[in-house]
Amino acid sequence: MNILFICPYAPTPIRSRSFNLLKFLLRRGHHILLATIYENETEHQSLDLLASLGAQVVAEPHSKAEIIVNLVSALLTGQPLQARYSWNKRLWQQVKHILTLELGSWDIIHIEHLRGAQYGISIQTECPHINSVSPIIWDSVDNITLLFEQATHASRSGFGRWVTRFELPRTRRFERDTAGRFNRLLVTSPVDRQAFEWFGVDPSKITVLSNGVDLEYFSPTDLARQPRQIVFSGKLSYHANITAALYLVQEIMPQVWSQIPEAEVILVGKDPPGELLHIAQNEPRVKVTGYVPDIRPYLRQASVAIAPLLYGAGIQNKVLEAMACGTPVVANSQAVSAISPIPGEDILVEDTTAGLAEAMIKLLNDPALGAEIGRNGRRYVTTFHDWNNIAADLEAIYLGANRQSIQATKL
Repeated sequence: MNILFICPYAPTPIRSRSFNLLKFLLRRGHHILLATIYENETEHQSLDLLASLGAQVVAEPHSKAEIIVNLVSALLTGQPLQARYSWNKRLWQQVKHILTLELGSWDIIHIEHLRGAQYGISIQTECPHINSVSPIIWDSVDNITLLFEQATHASRSGFGRWVTRFELPRTRRFERDTAGRFNRLLVTSPVDRQAFEWFGVDPSKITVLSNGVDLEYFSPTDLARQPRQIVFSGKLSYHANITAALYLVQEIMPQVWSQIPEAEVILVGKDPPGELLHIAQNEPRVKVTGYVPDIRPYLRQASVAIAPLLYGAGIQNKVLEAMACGTPVVANSQAVSAISPIPGEDILVEDTTAGLAEAMIKLLNDPALGAEIGRNGRRYVTTFHDWNNIAADLEAIYLGANRQSIQATKL
Protein backbone atom coordinates (compact mmCIF):
# COMPACT_ATOMS: atom_id res chain seq x y z
CA MET A 1 0.00 0.00 0.00
CA ASN A 2 0.99 3.64 -0.46
CA ILE A 3 0.77 5.31 2.93
CA LEU A 4 1.09 9.01 3.77
CA PHE A 5 2.02 9.02 7.46
CA ILE A 6 1.79 12.47 9.11
CA CYS A 7 3.41 12.58 12.53
CA PRO A 8 3.47 15.78 14.66
CA TYR A 9 6.80 14.84 16.25
CA ALA A 10 9.79 12.97 14.93
CA PRO A 11 9.29 9.23 15.46
CA THR A 12 12.17 7.94 17.59
CA PRO A 13 12.85 4.70 19.48
CA ILE A 14 11.64 6.52 22.60
CA ARG A 15 8.40 7.53 20.84
CA SER A 16 8.00 3.86 20.25
CA ARG A 17 4.47 3.63 18.81
CA SER A 18 4.98 5.72 15.68
CA PHE A 19 8.59 4.60 15.22
CA ASN A 20 7.81 0.89 15.39
CA LEU A 21 4.62 1.05 13.36
CA LEU A 22 6.65 2.67 10.61
CA LYS A 23 9.54 0.25 11.00
CA PHE A 24 7.39 -2.87 10.84
CA LEU A 25 5.07 -1.59 8.10
CA LEU A 26 8.18 -0.97 6.02
CA ARG A 27 9.35 -4.51 6.73
CA ARG A 28 6.00 -5.73 5.44
CA GLY A 29 6.73 -4.09 2.08
CA HIS A 30 4.60 -0.94 2.19
CA HIS A 31 5.65 2.34 0.59
CA ILE A 32 5.55 5.09 3.20
CA LEU A 33 6.04 8.83 2.91
CA LEU A 34 6.60 10.22 6.40
CA ALA A 35 5.77 13.91 6.83
CA THR A 36 6.97 15.24 10.17
CA ILE A 37 8.85 17.89 12.13
CA TYR A 38 11.97 17.73 14.27
CA GLU A 39 13.16 19.95 17.12
CA ASN A 40 16.81 18.88 17.51
CA GLU A 41 19.60 16.92 15.90
CA THR A 42 18.86 13.72 17.82
CA GLU A 43 15.36 13.66 16.34
CA HIS A 44 16.80 14.41 12.90
CA GLN A 45 19.10 11.38 13.20
CA SER A 46 16.11 9.14 13.97
CA LEU A 47 14.56 10.30 10.70
CA ASP A 48 17.76 9.27 8.93
CA LEU A 49 17.36 5.83 10.50
CA LEU A 50 13.80 5.51 9.18
CA ALA A 51 14.98 6.66 5.77
CA SER A 52 17.64 3.93 5.83
CA LEU A 53 14.84 1.42 6.46
CA GLY A 54 13.07 2.56 3.30
CA ALA A 55 10.81 5.44 4.32
CA GLN A 56 10.57 8.50 2.12
CA VAL A 57 10.93 11.37 4.61
CA VAL A 58 9.71 14.95 4.30
CA ALA A 59 10.68 16.86 7.44
CA GLU A 60 10.82 20.45 8.58
CA PRO A 61 12.65 21.92 11.57
CA HIS A 62 10.34 23.23 14.28
CA SER A 63 11.87 26.07 16.27
CA LYS A 64 11.10 27.30 19.77
CA ALA A 65 9.90 30.58 18.26
CA GLU A 66 7.37 28.68 16.14
CA ILE A 67 6.20 26.75 19.19
CA ILE A 68 5.68 29.96 21.15
CA VAL A 69 3.69 31.50 18.30
CA ASN A 70 1.55 28.34 18.14
CA LEU A 71 0.86 28.37 21.88
CA VAL A 72 -0.12 32.03 21.82
CA SER A 73 -2.42 31.29 18.88
CA ALA A 74 -4.04 28.47 20.87
CA LEU A 75 -4.63 30.77 23.83
CA LEU A 76 -6.28 33.35 21.60
CA THR A 77 -8.46 30.92 19.67
CA GLY A 78 -9.53 28.60 22.48
CA GLN A 79 -7.81 25.53 21.03
CA PRO A 80 -5.90 23.14 23.29
CA LEU A 81 -2.21 23.95 23.53
CA GLN A 82 -1.36 20.47 22.27
CA ALA A 83 -3.56 20.88 19.21
CA ARG A 84 -1.43 23.82 18.03
CA TYR A 85 1.99 22.89 19.44
CA SER A 86 3.19 20.94 16.37
CA TRP A 87 1.58 23.00 13.62
CA ASN A 88 4.21 23.90 11.04
CA LYS A 89 3.20 25.97 8.03
CA ARG A 90 6.12 24.78 5.91
CA LEU A 91 5.28 21.14 6.57
CA TRP A 92 1.62 21.77 5.77
CA GLN A 93 2.54 23.40 2.46
CA GLN A 94 4.66 20.36 1.60
CA VAL A 95 1.81 17.99 2.49
CA LYS A 96 -0.66 20.05 0.49
CA HIS A 97 1.70 20.09 -2.49
CA ILE A 98 2.16 16.29 -2.28
CA LEU A 99 -1.59 15.72 -2.15
CA THR A 100 -2.20 18.05 -5.09
CA LEU A 101 0.48 16.48 -7.29
CA GLU A 102 -0.27 12.87 -6.40
CA LEU A 103 -4.06 12.79 -6.24
CA GLY A 104 -5.25 9.23 -5.86
CA SER A 105 -1.76 7.92 -5.10
CA TRP A 106 -2.38 7.34 -1.39
CA ASP A 107 -4.27 4.29 -0.25
CA ILE A 108 -4.27 5.63 3.32
CA ILE A 109 -3.48 8.88 5.10
CA HIS A 110 -2.43 8.17 8.68
CA ILE A 111 -2.51 11.06 11.19
CA GLU A 112 -0.81 10.58 14.56
CA HIS A 113 -2.00 11.94 17.94
CA LEU A 114 -4.00 14.96 19.09
CA ARG A 115 -1.03 17.12 18.12
CA GLY A 116 -1.40 15.99 14.50
CA ALA A 117 -5.17 16.30 14.22
CA GLN A 118 -5.01 19.81 12.71
CA TYR A 119 -3.17 18.42 9.67
CA GLY A 120 -6.06 16.02 9.08
CA ILE A 121 -8.63 18.78 9.52
CA SER A 122 -6.70 20.97 7.08
CA ILE A 123 -6.65 18.16 4.50
CA GLN A 124 -10.43 17.91 4.76
CA THR A 125 -11.03 21.65 4.50
CA GLU A 126 -8.35 22.68 2.01
CA CYS A 127 -8.08 19.50 -0.09
CA PRO A 128 -11.68 18.25 -0.10
CA HIS A 129 -11.06 16.15 -3.23
CA ILE A 130 -8.86 13.86 -1.11
CA ASN A 131 -11.81 12.70 1.01
CA SER A 132 -13.24 10.66 -1.83
CA VAL A 133 -10.03 8.87 -2.77
CA SER A 134 -7.84 8.50 0.34
CA PRO A 135 -9.38 7.52 3.70
CA ILE A 136 -7.91 9.26 6.75
CA ILE A 137 -7.02 7.23 9.83
CA TRP A 138 -6.56 9.25 13.04
CA ASP A 139 -4.46 7.41 15.60
CA SER A 140 -5.36 9.44 18.67
CA VAL A 141 -3.26 6.99 20.76
CA ASP A 142 -4.98 8.05 24.02
CA ASN A 143 -8.08 9.99 24.97
CA ILE A 144 -6.39 13.10 26.37
CA THR A 145 -9.60 14.36 27.97
CA LEU A 146 -9.74 11.21 30.10
CA LEU A 147 -6.09 11.71 31.09
CA PHE A 148 -6.65 15.34 32.06
CA GLU A 149 -9.78 14.53 34.05
CA GLN A 150 -7.68 12.21 36.20
CA ALA A 151 -4.74 14.61 36.42
CA THR A 152 -6.79 17.53 37.73
CA HIS A 153 -7.39 15.54 40.93
CA ALA A 154 -4.47 13.14 41.22
CA SER A 155 -1.40 14.99 39.92
CA ARG A 156 1.22 15.81 42.57
CA SER A 157 2.87 18.29 40.23
CA GLY A 158 1.59 21.80 40.88
CA PHE A 159 2.21 22.78 37.28
CA GLY A 160 0.63 19.54 36.11
CA ARG A 161 -2.59 20.24 38.04
CA TRP A 162 -2.79 23.82 36.81
CA VAL A 163 -2.17 23.13 33.14
CA THR A 164 -4.51 20.13 32.98
CA ARG A 165 -7.30 22.09 34.66
CA PHE A 166 -6.76 24.91 32.21
CA GLU A 167 -6.61 22.56 29.22
CA LEU A 168 -9.41 20.19 30.18
CA PRO A 169 -12.44 22.09 28.77
CA ARG A 170 -10.53 23.05 25.61
CA THR A 171 -9.35 19.48 25.09
CA ARG A 172 -12.76 17.96 25.77
CA ARG A 173 -14.37 20.26 23.20
CA PHE A 174 -11.65 19.65 20.60
CA GLU A 175 -11.61 15.86 20.94
CA ARG A 176 -15.40 15.68 20.90
CA ASP A 177 -15.60 17.78 17.74
CA THR A 178 -12.67 16.09 15.99
CA ALA A 179 -12.97 12.37 16.75
CA GLY A 180 -15.85 11.64 14.39
CA ARG A 181 -14.46 13.55 11.41
CA PHE A 182 -12.20 10.83 10.08
CA ASN A 183 -12.77 7.44 8.47
CA ARG A 184 -11.30 5.53 11.38
CA LEU A 185 -10.16 6.34 14.92
CA LEU A 186 -7.48 4.28 16.64
CA VAL A 187 -6.85 4.06 20.39
CA THR A 188 -4.52 1.91 22.48
CA SER A 189 -6.98 0.60 25.08
CA PRO A 190 -10.65 -0.29 25.61
CA VAL A 191 -10.87 2.44 28.26
CA ASP A 192 -9.87 5.08 25.71
CA ARG A 193 -12.33 3.60 23.24
CA GLN A 194 -15.13 3.95 25.79
CA ALA A 195 -14.15 7.57 26.44
CA PHE A 196 -14.55 8.39 22.75
CA GLU A 197 -17.86 6.54 22.64
CA TRP A 198 -19.04 8.84 25.44
CA PHE A 199 -18.35 11.70 23.03
CA GLY A 200 -20.86 10.14 20.65
CA VAL A 201 -18.37 8.71 18.14
CA ASP A 202 -19.81 5.82 16.11
CA PRO A 203 -18.35 2.68 17.79
CA SER A 204 -17.90 1.05 14.38
CA LYS A 205 -15.33 3.74 13.55
CA ILE A 206 -13.18 3.07 16.64
CA THR A 207 -10.55 0.33 16.74
CA VAL A 208 -8.24 -0.63 19.60
CA LEU A 209 -4.70 -1.06 18.29
CA SER A 210 -2.44 -2.12 21.13
CA ASN A 211 1.15 -1.03 21.63
CA GLY A 212 3.98 -3.46 21.18
CA VAL A 213 7.58 -3.81 22.19
CA ASP A 214 10.63 -4.39 20.02
CA LEU A 215 11.50 -7.89 21.19
CA GLU A 216 14.89 -7.86 19.46
CA TYR A 217 15.93 -4.59 21.11
CA PHE A 218 14.42 -5.18 24.55
CA SER A 219 15.61 -8.64 25.50
CA PRO A 220 17.04 -10.42 28.55
CA THR A 221 20.77 -10.98 29.11
CA ASP A 222 22.80 -13.38 31.24
CA LEU A 223 24.30 -10.55 33.30
CA ALA A 224 23.69 -10.74 37.04
CA ARG A 225 21.09 -8.39 38.47
CA GLN A 226 21.83 -5.96 41.27
CA PRO A 227 20.22 -7.68 44.27
CA ARG A 228 18.65 -4.62 45.89
CA GLN A 229 17.95 -2.37 42.91
CA ILE A 230 14.52 -1.07 41.87
CA VAL A 231 13.95 0.88 38.64
CA PHE A 232 11.23 3.30 37.56
CA SER A 233 11.41 4.58 33.98
CA GLY A 234 9.64 7.21 31.91
CA LYS A 235 9.88 10.80 30.75
CA LEU A 236 10.18 12.65 34.06
CA SER A 237 8.79 15.95 32.81
CA TYR A 238 5.43 14.23 32.22
CA HIS A 239 3.04 14.99 35.08
CA ALA A 240 1.73 11.42 35.45
CA ASN A 241 5.29 10.08 35.75
CA ILE A 242 6.25 12.83 38.21
CA THR A 243 3.28 11.89 40.37
CA ALA A 244 4.16 8.18 40.21
CA ALA A 245 7.83 8.83 41.05
CA LEU A 246 6.95 11.03 44.03
CA TYR A 247 4.48 8.42 45.27
CA LEU A 248 7.19 5.78 44.96
CA VAL A 249 9.95 7.58 46.85
CA GLN A 250 7.81 9.37 49.42
CA GLU A 251 5.30 6.67 50.38
CA ILE A 252 6.21 3.23 49.03
CA MET A 253 9.97 3.18 49.53
CA PRO A 254 9.90 4.06 53.26
CA GLN A 255 7.94 0.84 53.80
CA VAL A 256 10.48 -1.09 51.70
CA TRP A 257 13.39 0.49 53.57
CA SER A 258 11.87 -0.54 56.90
CA GLN A 259 12.50 -4.17 55.83
CA ILE A 260 15.41 -3.77 53.38
CA PRO A 261 17.29 -0.57 54.32
CA GLU A 262 19.95 -1.07 51.64
CA ALA A 263 17.43 -1.11 48.75
CA GLU A 264 17.96 1.62 46.18
CA VAL A 265 15.61 3.07 43.60
CA ILE A 266 16.77 4.49 40.26
CA LEU A 267 14.52 6.95 38.42
CA VAL A 268 15.45 6.81 34.73
CA GLY A 269 14.11 9.46 32.38
CA LYS A 270 14.79 12.80 30.79
CA ASP A 271 14.03 16.24 32.26
CA PRO A 272 13.47 15.35 35.93
CA PRO A 273 11.85 18.18 37.92
CA GLY A 274 13.50 19.95 40.83
CA GLU A 275 11.37 18.06 43.35
CA LEU A 276 12.89 14.72 42.37
CA LEU A 277 16.43 16.11 42.11
CA HIS A 278 16.07 17.58 45.61
CA ILE A 279 14.97 14.22 47.01
CA ALA A 280 17.94 12.48 45.37
CA GLN A 281 20.35 15.04 46.81
CA ASN A 282 19.11 14.31 50.31
CA GLU A 283 18.49 10.57 50.06
CA PRO A 284 21.48 8.56 48.77
CA ARG A 285 19.27 5.52 48.12
CA VAL A 286 17.42 7.46 45.41
CA LYS A 287 19.24 8.12 42.15
CA VAL A 288 17.96 10.23 39.24
CA THR A 289 19.73 9.66 35.93
CA GLY A 290 18.22 12.29 33.65
CA TYR A 291 18.41 11.50 29.94
CA VAL A 292 20.11 8.22 29.05
CA PRO A 293 20.84 7.13 25.45
CA ASP A 294 19.90 3.52 26.23
CA ILE A 295 17.48 2.44 28.96
CA ARG A 296 18.14 -1.29 28.58
CA PRO A 297 21.11 -1.55 31.00
CA TYR A 298 18.97 -0.10 33.79
CA LEU A 299 16.11 -2.50 33.10
CA ARG A 300 18.43 -5.49 32.78
CA GLN A 301 20.40 -4.90 35.98
CA ALA A 302 17.46 -4.09 38.28
CA SER A 303 15.88 -6.80 40.41
CA VAL A 304 12.46 -5.16 40.18
CA ALA A 305 10.76 -2.66 37.86
CA ILE A 306 7.95 -0.67 39.46
CA ALA A 307 5.01 1.14 37.85
CA PRO A 308 2.83 2.70 40.57
CA LEU A 309 0.76 5.02 38.37
CA LEU A 310 -1.94 6.96 40.20
CA TYR A 311 -3.49 7.99 36.87
CA GLY A 312 -2.79 7.66 33.16
CA ALA A 313 -4.14 6.72 29.76
CA GLY A 314 -3.43 4.04 27.19
CA ILE A 315 -0.69 1.43 27.44
CA GLN A 316 2.35 1.91 29.66
CA ASN A 317 5.39 1.16 27.52
CA LYS A 318 7.55 1.14 30.65
CA VAL A 319 5.76 -2.05 31.73
CA LEU A 320 6.10 -3.78 28.35
CA GLU A 321 9.79 -2.86 28.01
CA ALA A 322 10.69 -4.14 31.47
CA MET A 323 8.80 -7.40 30.87
CA ALA A 324 10.55 -7.83 27.52
CA CYS A 325 13.90 -7.56 29.32
CA GLY A 326 12.87 -10.34 31.68
CA THR A 327 12.68 -7.96 34.63
CA PRO A 328 9.94 -8.80 37.14
CA VAL A 329 7.39 -5.98 37.31
CA VAL A 330 5.34 -4.72 40.23
CA ALA A 331 2.47 -2.45 39.19
CA ASN A 332 -0.95 -1.27 40.22
CA SER A 333 -4.16 -1.86 38.28
CA GLN A 334 -3.95 1.57 36.63
CA ALA A 335 -0.60 0.72 35.05
CA VAL A 336 -1.87 -2.55 33.53
CA SER A 337 -5.45 -1.52 32.71
CA ALA A 338 -4.77 -1.71 28.96
CA ILE A 339 -2.99 -5.08 28.92
CA SER A 340 -3.83 -8.57 30.18
CA PRO A 341 -0.92 -10.27 31.98
CA ILE A 342 -1.87 -12.80 34.64
CA PRO A 343 -1.36 -11.26 38.12
CA GLY A 344 0.86 -13.42 40.28
CA GLU A 345 2.24 -15.24 37.23
CA ASP A 346 3.38 -12.70 34.64
CA ILE A 347 3.45 -9.68 36.95
CA LEU A 348 2.65 -8.72 40.55
CA VAL A 349 -0.30 -6.32 40.83
CA GLU A 350 -1.21 -4.45 44.02
CA ASP A 351 -3.34 -1.38 44.57
CA THR A 352 -2.34 -0.22 48.06
CA THR A 353 0.88 1.39 49.20
CA ALA A 354 1.52 -1.46 51.61
CA GLY A 355 0.75 -4.05 48.94
CA LEU A 356 3.15 -2.49 46.42
CA ALA A 357 5.89 -2.32 49.05
CA GLU A 358 5.31 -5.93 50.12
CA ALA A 359 5.42 -7.16 46.52
CA MET A 360 8.79 -5.47 45.98
CA ILE A 361 10.13 -6.85 49.26
CA LYS A 362 9.02 -10.34 48.22
CA LEU A 363 10.88 -10.12 44.90
CA LEU A 364 14.00 -8.56 46.42
CA ASN A 365 14.17 -11.36 49.00
CA ASP A 366 13.43 -14.17 46.54
CA PRO A 367 15.56 -13.94 43.35
CA ALA A 368 14.20 -17.28 42.12
CA LEU A 369 10.65 -15.92 42.22
CA GLY A 370 11.83 -12.77 40.46
CA ALA A 371 13.45 -14.84 37.71
CA GLU A 372 10.23 -16.86 37.26
CA ILE A 373 8.04 -13.74 37.05
CA GLY A 374 10.56 -12.22 34.64
CA ARG A 375 10.49 -15.27 32.34
CA ASN A 376 6.70 -15.33 32.37
CA GLY A 377 6.54 -11.61 31.64
CA ARG A 378 8.85 -12.03 28.65
CA ARG A 379 6.65 -14.86 27.38
CA TYR A 380 3.54 -12.70 27.77
CA VAL A 381 4.87 -9.78 25.69
CA THR A 382 6.28 -12.16 23.08
CA THR A 383 2.81 -13.67 22.69
CA PHE A 384 0.66 -10.54 22.77
CA HIS A 385 2.80 -7.46 22.06
CA ASP A 386 5.02 -8.27 19.11
CA TRP A 387 5.20 -5.19 16.87
CA ASN A 388 5.14 -7.32 13.74
CA ASN A 389 1.73 -8.71 14.71
CA ILE A 390 0.46 -5.25 15.60
CA ALA A 391 1.67 -3.89 12.26
CA ALA A 392 -0.25 -6.73 10.59
CA ASP A 393 -3.37 -5.65 12.51
CA LEU A 394 -2.86 -2.06 11.34
CA GLU A 395 -2.41 -3.29 7.78
CA ALA A 396 -5.81 -5.03 8.03
CA ILE A 397 -7.37 -1.80 9.35
CA TYR A 398 -5.92 0.11 6.40
CA LEU A 399 -7.24 -2.44 3.91
CA GLY A 400 -10.71 -2.35 5.45
CA ALA A 401 -10.86 1.46 5.40
CA ASN A 402 -9.61 1.52 1.83
CA ARG A 403 -12.24 -0.98 0.68
CA GLN A 404 -14.99 1.02 2.38
CA SER A 405 -13.75 4.18 0.68
CA ILE A 406 -13.78 2.51 -2.74
CA GLN A 407 -17.28 1.13 -2.19
CA ALA A 408 -18.56 4.53 -1.06
CA THR A 409 -17.08 6.14 -4.18
CA LYS A 410 -18.96 3.68 -6.43
CA LEU A 411 -22.34 4.41 -4.79
